[in-house]
Amino acid sequence: MRRLILAVALAIGLVSGYFVFLIAREEIVARNAYAHFGISNVHCDSSATKCSAELVDRVRSKRYAATVERIAGRDDGVWPQLETFRYRITLDDVHSNPIVSEFNFAERATPRYRGILAKLVTPVGIGFYSQVTNYWPTLLFPIVFPFGSAVASVSILCLFARRRFRPAL
Repeated sequence: MRRLILAVALAIGLVSGYFVFLIAREEIVARNAYAHFGISNVHCDSSATKCSAELVDRVRSKRYAATVERIAGRDDGVWPQLETFRYRITLDDVHSNPIVSEFNFAERATPRYRGILAKLVTPVGIGFYSQVTNYWPTLLFPIVFPFGSAVASVSILCLFARRRFRPAL
């Protein structure tokens, strides 16, 4: 029984740790991306499939006129099929030729400005690598996770504390 409880506690800890890792990675990437790039003067069409913005590269001190367009993808309303989305970004610098790049949803993480601009034309919130910070894993997650893990942790601690510090007869 004791090994089963330890196995369950370890499994809960590993799953929780994995989610914490995913969330931390997403937050660190977002902070680095927004520290490097900034967007302003955003204008989108009425269908929100094409937007123009000014992209500022803070490291190189350059400004680009950026146009991002969702060129493919199935949008069923509430739950769009994100893996079918394709994007086209055009970066226009005053001193050089326009840079045009097309990419799919899975390739949005690098270079970092792709993820920042793709968020403008995606109908739901997206992250750079995953959607872990945008959705709950289940509908009961906001209720079960904080209170359920607290009850499980306290119960396991009490169980082991009672067995370990049992008075000798």
